[in-house]
Amino acid sequence: MTRAAAGLTETSGDPGDAVRDIPRALSAWFPASTQPGGFAWEAATGQLPERIAVVRDDAGALIGWAGSSPDDARVECAPGLR
Repeated sequence: MTRAAAGLTETSGDPGDAVRDIPRALSAWFPASTQPGGFAWEAATGQLPERIAVVRDDAGALIGWAGSSPDDARVECAPGLR
């Protein structure tokens, strides 16, 4: 049996708001995360993983994201979260 995590939203196709919110979160997490400009470059050039999921806290702030495709997988969360 599997259960979706509270606050988890998966996107595919046009990731829209998730991709717009991730660079803002990365800016707050940097240097413990991907460089926000690098993420924006990947988004602009179509290099992001095909599937993206984001996790938000109770206030709606993005606190983590994951992306996967057949040849790439990434997971990042706000520093200090486990």
